[in-house]
Amino acid sequence: MKTQGSDIAEADPLIDADAQIAGRHPKKSKRGRKPSGKLSRRRVISCALSIARRDGSQAVTMRKIASEAGVGTMSLYRYIEDRDDLLNGMLHVAFDKVSLPKSDDPVEDLLGIFKVIYGVFRAEPWIVTVMVDYAGGNRHVLPIFERIAVALKRLNMSDDEAFHTLHTLMHYTYGEALIMEAWDRRVVGSGDHDLSRNDEKYPVISRMLAADVAAGEPEEEPYLSNLRRVLLWASDSSARR
Repeated sequence: MKTQGSDIAEADPLIDADAQIAGRHPKKSKRGRKPSGKLSRRRVISCALSIARRDGSQAVTMRKIASEAGVGTMSLYRYIEDRDDLLNGMLHVAFDKVSLPKSDDPVEDLLGIFKVIYGVFRAEPWIVTVMVDYAGGNRHVLPIFERIAVALKRLNMSDDEAFHTLHTLMHYTYGEALIMEAWDRRVVGSGDHDLSRNDEKYPVISRMLAADVAAGEPEEEPYLSNLRRVLLWASDSSARR
């Protein structure tokens, strides 16, 4: 992951197929044989990414990776230590080329950062579940959290306020990405969503939806406009303390 104006950088995971993701060389087997030339750390992670993009991160297992690569399951362990090592390599690929914008205005700085994060989540939905389950302290993610924390502190927040606001913003971003992924897959719940026939039963919701329809297409993506509202509210609250 790279940030503008920062010296944070990771090795390109696709240059040295056997070593550069996470900086380790593949292990030799206990009998001292070298790994097969048809397999590499790069290929193992590439197969894992293919499965995650197709079926989600929970579908990524060593057995499925081996099937995708056309090799025996145990041969994968010459290149991958365990699931944590595998997920670390996958996150490295996902975040290595990310570049975060910078702004003198902390609100605009945060909007720029989260726009990038949200874009990554929308392009690679599997990352969301990995982040929630595993990656809070991952070395490929922590630099991004640090940038967010610095920007929140510029809004005159205490450490505690900034910490909880960071969590709130990330949780909103996780949720929005998952909801939009569900819409993309057309699996959002069924039922009677035609509130025009139930406006007496749900008058407030009906008026809100009617107002939203009347407003037409927003100039800014709803995710960003909602995030802007939250950040402006948080900025105003900090200023009034």
